[in-house]
Amino acid sequence: MKNRISNYYCLTYNSKCAYNLIDSNIIQLDKIYALRCKSTTITTYLQNKFKKYFIENDHVIEIIHNPLDNTQIDGIINITLNIGIICEYAIDKIFGTTVFIDLNKSIKQFGKNSIEEIEHTKNINTHLNSACEYFRKAKVIHDDWEEVYLESMDFEKADEIADDVINAIFKTKDMYDTNKNRNENNPLVRVRFFGAISPNGATNYVEEIIENIENRYYIKGKPGTGKSTMMKKIANKAQDYGFDVDIYNCASDVDSVDMVVIDALDTCIFDSTFPHEFFPTRDNDIVIDLYEKLLPENFDENNSTILNNISSKYKKQINAGILKLKEVRTTQKKLDSYYSSSIDFDEIENIYTDIIEELSN
Repeated sequence: MKNRISNYYCLTYNSKCAYNLIDSNIIQLDKIYALRCKSTTITTYLQNKFKKYFIENDHVIEIIHNPLDNTQIDGIINITLNIGIICEYAIDKIFGTTVFIDLNKSIKQFGKNSIEEIEHTKNINTHLNSACEYFRKAKVIHDDWEEVYLESMDFEKADEIADDVINAIFKTKDMYDTNKNRNENNPLVRVRFFGAISPNGATNYVEEIIENIENRYYIKGKPGTGKSTMMKKIANKAQDYGFDVDIYNCASDVDSVDMVVIDALDTCIFDSTFPHEFFPTRDNDIVIDLYEKLLPENFDENNSTILNNISSKYKKQINAGILKLKEVRTTQKKLDSYYSSSIDFDEIENIYTDIIEELSN
């Protein structure tokens, strides 16, 4: 039985700074309620009320988490009702019917432009820019890391392995009801992140996502050994056959793919290496070790000096970026505390009641 609650991220902070993938996850919704608010205390409070209501009424929902604090909710997508309740800051574009809900009117302090408010906002932007600069440096180092492996890769064999996996995944495609499981002209492709670089380090929802999937491929390997390339090929093939597909990009490198889920085939394939390394728990789980298959024996040992040097430099930049994200989060809490001191919760309750009544009709 599939989970009635799914968790993931659409926003991440990395070498491209704030990078948002929410569009493909909300474009198909009938209606979006966009919550306009400066206070995460208010949006979190309200989103948790909606979450509780949806769960109590047995709705299928997806929770989009905030990468700086995954206890905060950037958005809820209600699959049962085909609607979304999304914080305005998390929306890149306006699709279809979007209703803006102004929650700032419930904050008496909002818009006062006090020295405290201005200073906190300025510091948040400064710390965030610093974090992203460290992540940019890390990305350059990671590219060098990949090059070490790419120079010795057996690309012909990599293509053969990818073809074998594709054939294994799609060999039963004709067993599935075309009308039920395929949309050959326009398959739904949703792109998101299963994890994020957070103030607490790397976070992810991999175990939950794969929990109830029957066919699971664990891909092992080092940087540059073709994990992402293989998954991109699989995602493209799924679309060619008309299957809807969920693509999970890498939070630290958005041009790289870390997971592909093909729900109609009850199949997922994912990058199972640090910082999201997992191991098989069922007899039918499949492990594909690209490092073992595509590189010379004892490659890491024979290149330990350069690899250890690159790894050390990379971790140093990532950790420095994470420290800056901690400062962002700390400052955000100070700003939120400033707003929270004057919240009119009766106004918020009225807004919540109005939306629930509308959804119930």
